Amino acid sequence: PYITPLNTRLRSLPQAQREDDLREVRQHLEALVAGHVMRGMSEADAIDAALRQFGRAEQIGKDLATIQQPNRPLWHYLLMYAGCVLVIFVFFATANDKPTDFPYGWADQLLLALVLPAGILIATIKACIRAIRASRAGM
Repeated sequence: PYITPLNTRLRSLPQAQREDDLREVRQHLEALVAGHVMRGMSEADAIDAALRQFGRAEQIGKDLATIQQPNRPLWHYLLMYAGCVLVIFVFFATANDKPTDFPYGWADQLLLALVLPAGILIATIKACIRAIRASRAGM
């Protein structure tokens, strides 16, 4: 019951990496259970204590998947942002053909096309910076 949600969270990783992570988690859990049993707990109580001590499977899986995901370079996200801007601008340029449509002028259309996907770009840049800081802290 613990490994299944963990495996689900790790499905974005390559099969070999996922198997290695699951094997390592099992080994850690088995070591925790053995330690609790050596201290006099029953096996069922030791399993419960080890699972509580180890943490929620969903969170462990999420953390492992996040750490081991290959980071895309920033230019990749900038290219996606530029593509979004282009698509939005072309949409506005072709759909807004009457002077009463907003945005009507090409400058307004371009400005709106730049602003609409900007929130996603900012969030992505912040995530990239956090990932770089985390990788440097882990060194």
